[in-house]
Amino acid sequence: MWVALEGCLHGQLDCVYDSIRAAENNAGVKVDLLICCGDFQATRDNIDLLGLSCPPKFRKLNDFHKYYTGEKVAPVLTIFIGGNHEASSYMQQLPCGGWVAPNIYYMGYCGVVNINGLRVGGLSGIFNNSHYRSPHYEKSPYTPSTLRSVYHIREIDVFRLSLLSTTSSTTSSSSTTTTSSTTLIPESQRLDVFLSHDWPKGIALYGNVQELVNKKKFLKSEIGDGSLGSPPAEYLLHLLQPSHWFSAHLHVKYAAMVRHDQTNEQEKIKEAAMLSSAKDIAPFEPGKVTKTKSAAVTAAETISKKKKQPKVTKFLSLDKAIPGRRFLQLIHFETGAQPDDRCESEDAEKLDAMSEEGKSDAGEAGEAGEKGDDLRVVPTLKYDEEWLAILRATHKLWNTSGSFNETMAMEMRVQIKKERAWLKGCEIDMCIPPPFAPSEQGTVGNVQMDSFLHMLNLEHAVTSPCGGGRDVGGAKGLVTKVAPVAPAVAPAVAPAVVPAVVPAVAPVASFLGTTVDVNVDPDEIDL
Repeated sequence: MWVALEGCLHGQLDCVYDSIRAAENNAGVKVDLLICCGDFQATRDNIDLLGLSCPPKFRKLNDFHKYYTGEKVAPVLTIFIGGNHEASSYMQQLPCGGWVAPNIYYMGYCGVVNINGLRVGGLSGIFNNSHYRSPHYEKSPYTPSTLRSVYHIREIDVFRLSLLSTTSSTTSSSSTTTTSSTTLIPESQRLDVFLSHDWPKGIALYGNVQELVNKKKFLKSEIGDGSLGSPPAEYLLHLLQPSHWFSAHLHVKYAAMVRHDQTNEQEKIKEAAMLSSAKDIAPFEPGKVTKTKSAAVTAAETISKKKKQPKVTKFLSLDKAIPGRRFLQLIHFETGAQPDDRCESEDAEKLDAMSEEGKSDAGEAGEAGEKGDDLRVVPTLKYDEEWLAILRATHKLWNTSGSFNETMAMEMRVQIKKERAWLKGCEIDMCIPPPFAPSEQGTVGNVQMDSFLHMLNLEHAVTSPCGGGRDVGGAKGLVTKVAPVAPAVAPAVAPAVVPAVVPAVAPVASFLGTTVDVNVDPDEIDL
């Protein structure tokens, strides 16, 4: 599967989609998925601009409103996380993710989805210690303070992501000793991609630092004193060890590679836990239980570690979407699912049945670009079962602050197993339906959030039911049951065969003793 990665979008959808068409023509491939790493700016109208934190000269509608109304349709499935310049009032309607326009999907405050077998996780916003341990309390209309705090990541979201599978337990035969040993993340459960807007703290040191400083001289002091980047993102990087980690925020293209030695990683997690009193470190240590180990268990762990190679995370950050900048990258992923895999739900079938209405204007790419869009295959976007179980298990924690710890994490893992069994028993359709229809400005809530909570049999906690209703603000006892709504607008697609053409690969470039394969011009790589 070919994925187009984009840095900060800033509402420039036309520019990005036209650039994808041009890159496809140069590389001889068809892109299946576009991933945006934040600052998407899904502003529907001038009222949404009031919730956009940015200097007044940058407060413009740009392109998204045309995709929201159906005047244009995204030519490729697009998923994105939030950054620090977003239409916050719109994003707050979908804290667990949802469609913001036909074929454009927001991953929520944090989330995990599956696209044709590619497992993608994400964390929206940027780190700020002042609000990290606060709940999501902001409401529109915003004050000057909440206009900024609304996009700061919260500990509840990091805690949820930390509950993703990273360990397996081994029980000793002794009647007096029970041991729990941390092992390498199973390949079947490891995240293929993780997205964050700001960089993980310390990631700059895993790449060509001098090259970065030459491009962005103002970063030198932050790199030197260790303050550049997000501590919670660093924590998740070493804990989850995804195959790829993509970011944006600093408006620069930068590649790095992290080799996860299991012993070293556990020491880093242990050190983070010991520093839990520090104001910028997550105060919990997922999966770690200190017990006396038998000699047999210790020997078995040693042999197991010798047989397994350390994990590697390839990091890439891109620039913002401005012509002439390095903001787009094509990356090829091997996935288990077929590229023409379809959801069997009624809503998904409507994607294939759409007529020419709502086609995207190809801009400078012209009529040839539009015809190329007709040949594009729509991949399958699915919920992640483990993530749905985590959301159910932690739903009561939405408004919790400052009390996350390892004891709670252990309790949640027990509950997550029960929730996965519940999900299997309910036989929930894991294909994400596209119940998108533009709503009137000022409407309280979002029908997608209603449907999502109904599917999981949950209450509104940080949102309100669609269509009016009071803002429950975490009040208990209000259960909203709303049937999914059929999509009013959906993208036009047609089946096609994706050409199996791979760009030529140039000699490797060295990054602090590691190597990354870099493709020749145009500016694309196959990581």
